[in-house]
Amino acid sequence: LIVRWSFVCKMAKPNLFDQKEAQDNVTYQFQGEDHTLGNSLRYMLMKNPNVEFAGYTVPHPSEPYMNVRVQTVAGTNADEAMDEALDNMSAVCDQVLRTYKKAVKTYA
Repeated sequence: LIVRWSFVCKMAKPNLFDQKEAQDNVTYQFQGEDHTLGNSLRYMLMKNPNVEFAGYTVPHPSEPYMNVRVQTVAGTNADEAMDEALDNMSAVCDQVLRTYKKAVKTYA
């Protein structure tokens, strides 16, 4: 699925969904993650105009899981939307790191 984000696994869907429907309405489970990633990822997903719904839950604080539900418009693959959102988060983190290092160099 998304190799570089090894903590992600797609949850199994019930057999009553056909393959087309399953591609644009998917639940992902992140292991070892919580609200920090969940809310940021939800925000990035909702910035995509092809995403109709994105939400996350942390079932219980003592369980190391966070579930993200993604529903996209017809013809858009949820895996692609998820990959784009994760790439955007990486880009934002890289920019913050560059800005921080530049500021340390300037003011240190």
